Amino acid sequence: MNFWLNLISFLIWLQDIALSPDRKTIITNGSETGQIKLWSVQKKQKREQVSGHSNVTSVVFSPDGQTLASGSADKTIKIWRRN
Repeated sequence: MNFWLNLISFLIWLQDIALSPDRKTIITNGSETGQIKLWSVQKKQKREQVSGHSNVTSVVFSPDGQTLASGSADKTIKIWRRN
């Protein structure tokens, strides 16, 4: 239940959301925090958090799911390699 409360509270400020190609991970970013969060669909918990890109407005997975890209209001794009 804690997972759903955390996710719902974050979704209130949600800017964008994407599902990984394997459908095991959701990536989100919030307008209030600007933080990018990866959520495990199966375990129903936050897996990791990515920071270092401000004013993020969009997130996306690469087709293989191993790379993330974030777009910002300042017209910059950051590429993130998953661990």
